[in-house]
Amino acid sequence: MSDLASTLHDLYQRFGELPGVQIEIHKNLPAVTVSNDLSTATVFLQGAQISHFERHGQKPVLFLSEANTYEEGKPLRGGIPLCWPWFGNLDKNPDIIQTQISQTDAPAHGFLRNLAWQLKTIQAEQTETQLLLTTNIDANSNSLWPFATELQLQITVGKTLTVALSVKNCDTRDFHYSLAMHTYFQISDIHQVSVDGLDEEKYFDALDQWQLKTQAGPLQVSEEVDRVYENVSSQATGELKLNDKGISRNLFILTKNLPSLVTWNPWLDKSKTLSQFYDNDFNQMLCLESAAVKDNCVTLAPEETQTHTLEIIELNI
Repeated sequence: MSDLASTLHDLYQRFGELPGVQIEIHKNLPAVTVSNDLSTATVFLQGAQISHFERHGQKPVLFLSEANTYEEGKPLRGGIPLCWPWFGNLDKNPDIIQTQISQTDAPAHGFLRNLAWQLKTIQAEQTETQLLLTTNIDANSNSLWPFATELQLQITVGKTLTVALSVKNCDTRDFHYSLAMHTYFQISDIHQVSVDGLDEEKYFDALDQWQLKTQAGPLQVSEEVDRVYENVSSQATGELKLNDKGISRNLFILTKNLPSLVTWNPWLDKSKTLSQFYDNDFNQMLCLESAAVKDNCVTLAPEETQTHTLEIIELNI
């Protein structure tokens, strides 16, 4: 039996008869779709990547490009990819992260979104479904990360979508990492949206030699944008809000242990260079990536665990 066939057989054996659970395969990638009285969501085992979340009767919250090829080893363009143990290009991360990695050709955004995860449990209730996925990193066999590490992702699908990534240091040495939940939000039109809660926040402009600038008023996108807001204090009070006038919807973003925010839209010219992305996809997406990057990178001592949590709340107006 092939690895894929074995994985599907195991999923059907363990979860196939649970209410609201559907086992799927998208070309070569296995996924699980869960549905309850309030909402539905799809999670791929590759990268533990959430590709879809939708409350019944409402529009999808997450963007997923129709250009995806669903190939093993290629993260999906859309949903919520997990970027860890570094964010973006390795050389843009703090020195304490860079010096841990011996490979000079390390891939952007780390390697976590390419790993095969194990679906451990599904708890299916009438109005809430919880999924727990895990993956372990062997320090002796992973050339990119020389530290024994255990990662768990708990996904709660219900009135809101909650994603909690726990990182445990199982090694004998401290290690350091950056991360981001690289959330692609589905929007009606890029010209119809704004992001509240960033007024007067400092940010690094990746498109202007990483100059430090200050946000004035709501964020509105009319060209390529790639910014790192290192400390978004308003997240704690739920003031970070994606306002979509095109469908009369607000999406509130609440986090714990994710103090940074990355905002990204490739616009037209950059879109033409991206894989698994159509030229005009930039019109229907905006990335608001809850993160811990730059000076907010994390240090874990042996046997220490850190949990990073994102909650997305939808409110129609």
